[in-house]
Amino acid sequence: MQNPLIQKLGSKVVERRLAGDSAATETTTMMMLRNDEKTGGLVTDSHLRVTTTTTVPQTPGAQSGEVGAGDVLPDVFSIGDCAVVEGQRYPATAQVASQQATYLAKRLNKGDLGGATTTTTQAPPFRFRNWGVMTYLGNWRAIHQSSADELTGRAAWFLWRTAYLTKSMSIRNKIMVPVYWFMSWLFGRDISRF
Repeated sequence: MQNPLIQKLGSKVVERRLAGDSAATETTTMMMLRNDEKTGGLVTDSHLRVTTTTTVPQTPGAQSGEVGAGDVLPDVFSIGDCAVVEGQRYPATAQVASQQATYLAKRLNKGDLGGATTTTTQAPPFRFRNWGVMTYLGNWRAIHQSSADELTGRAAWFLWRTAYLTKSMSIRNKIMVPVYWFMSWLFGRDISRF
């Protein structure tokens, strides 16, 4: 389902003023954020900058709301389930969102927003690296699939547990999660709270 905020933002026509050399040369453009037809997410370029469509105002030769060529907003970004990189179809998973967030944080920390930098080099585009998919099956069994290998059984279960533990953010969770795993293994799952 499309995020309600993205749905609202995507349906609004916004006036964008482009400054010229003087106040007399200032131009105004009506624009909308580009939404992907399939997912409803905001369409971004390869640097995760949101793209727009230009709506042509009503004139004798044009209909109101006619869509023209768009532009890239240089300081508006979208990541995760709300973003669709133009020309790419990434899965809507936390793995993609996490890699996009890391990429964008590095770019913002360097002050490089995807255009030419002070060294006249251009920022590299976002590239997704698929680390694979893991599923816990129960009874100390799991499945791990990636382009490099496919593990099943206890080896995949051990990999799943290791990945889960290393992705835990705080030291407290890194300590408490194995404690809870041990208690569940020793005493069984506590279903009295459900």
